[in-house]
Amino acid sequence: MSGYIPSKHKPILERDLTIGHHQELYRFDNGFGASVVSGGYGAFAQPYGGLEMAVVSFPSDDPLEFVLRYDTPLTDDVLGHLVPEEIDDLLDQVAALPKDDV
Repeated sequence: MSGYIPSKHKPILERDLTIGHHQELYRFDNGFGASVVSGGYGAFAQPYGGLEMAVVSFPSDDPLEFVLRYDTPLTDDVLGHLVPEEIDDLLDQVAALPKDDV
């Protein structure tokens, strides 16, 4: 398990964002990845509640250069209100998406 977000997958990057928020970025061989954000309380609470995950792609080798993807068979938006038990399944689905030619 890595960082704040329980997962069998290893993030390529972990970082703290604003107060109480933590982000983990995942990258897969198909060109897709995921940004998973956790945390926040009170005025800093997650807008989607619980954990949120967005499908991303990486136009370069820089892990901080990623693009949110709203055009995948998995989702056309940010996935919110997630619990930790859902993250591994969703990351498996991102890793199984057809190869992306970004």
